[in-house]
Amino acid sequence: MEILALYIAERLNVDVAAVRLLMSMFMGYPIAFIYNMKSNSWKVCYRHLYLFIFGVILFLWNFGTDIIHMFIGIFTTLFVNYFFKHSKNAVIFTFIFNMGYLVVGSHICNRGTYDINWTTPYCVLCLRMIGLSWDLYDACKPEGQLSAVQK
Repeated sequence: MEILALYIAERLNVDVAAVRLLMSMFMGYPIAFIYNMKSNSWKVCYRHLYLFIFGVILFLWNFGTDIIHMFIGIFTTLFVNYFFKHSKNAVIFTFIFNMGYLVVGSHICNRGTYDINWTTPYCVLCLRMIGLSWDLYDACKPEGQLSAVQK
């Protein structure tokens, strides 16, 4: 795959990181197609394992060992939500941690131009982790405190 990415990048005179990112996004379609066709007969744990393995493979191909930053964000968010019992404090800490980690990482990785590095997918992960904390916080509210939209 790397040879193909290098060939395309050379022919189009673009950065190989951009080609890798686009190729991995397009590779998501056959992965999703196979998942859609076969996963109905799989146990839930095998479904999760399938998506986890292919997600890690694609991320490693794109960004290498920088995958550690994703795991730091995920495990910190899960630990905080477990430790603070889905409270408002968990939402606040998750927001500050994930946004702070993203800003500091972007500042450290900034080379004066737009680079495709681990901070690119971390932007999406950051929003998803904050959304997860909000969802867990809302889910733990008593029924009487929920608005009509939340019910």
